Amino acid sequence: MAGPAHADAELAEAYRANALFDAHRDDSESGHRFLLDEARAAGVSMAERTAWRT
Repeated sequence: MAGPAHADAELAEAYRANALFDAHRDDSESGHRFLLDEARAAGVSMAERTAWRT
């Protein structure tokens, strides 16, 4: 069974993925840097590499 830290990491990853998905849905032609900026504007912080991988 996953511990609280593992669950927190999965929850943060889900929030990041959701923020990127929402930004991509709004403008599917933009690259990962735009998506990263949009996710950050929505209050979800992440590294550029995280946005690129997702």
